[in-house]
Amino acid sequence: MNGSVRPSLEALESRRLMTATFATGGLCLIPPPIHVPAPVHHHHPSHAAPSPTPVGDWLASSDNAALQVQISQARSGDLFAKVAFTGATSFQSSGQLNYSSTTGQFSMWVMSPKLIIKFSGTLVMGDRQVPEFHGSLETYSRKGAFKAQFMLQKTNFPPARPL
Repeated sequence: MNGSVRPSLEALESRRLMTATFATGGLCLIPPPIHVPAPVHHHHPSHAAPSPTPVGDWLASSDNAALQVQISQARSGDLFAKVAFTGATSFQSSGQLNYSSTTGQFSMWVMSPKLIIKFSGTLVMGDRQVPEFHGSLETYSRKGAFKAQFMLQKTNFPPARPL
């Protein structure tokens, strides 16, 4: 053995394994749900800006790589992301996108026999008061690892909700 430590299923027992689409299929590691206390409602002026939402299509591209992410929300409130990357390695995958209220980060893990993908980032308001998604994309395979930082721009916006 080369002295490296591999995580065992016992080390991952606090996570739920769910199926997700990756080429012909794979596993998606999803952290256990976090209990969040019910929000306390305060009265705010009606002119307060709405908080940005990750739902929609996002894009980042350069001369040698492109990352496209489509985020949707189920009726249950769960978020799902379809991630497509072309560049040093190319793949398409989808899975549940989780939000951590502690870190303010969204994250998705997808595992298959050939590739492990970690997509994570934070939603921020950019210079022009337009939402941006800042984060990283990591892949791990038998051939090596790849990590890229990104700043995704929203390419479409969901319809406005009535006030």
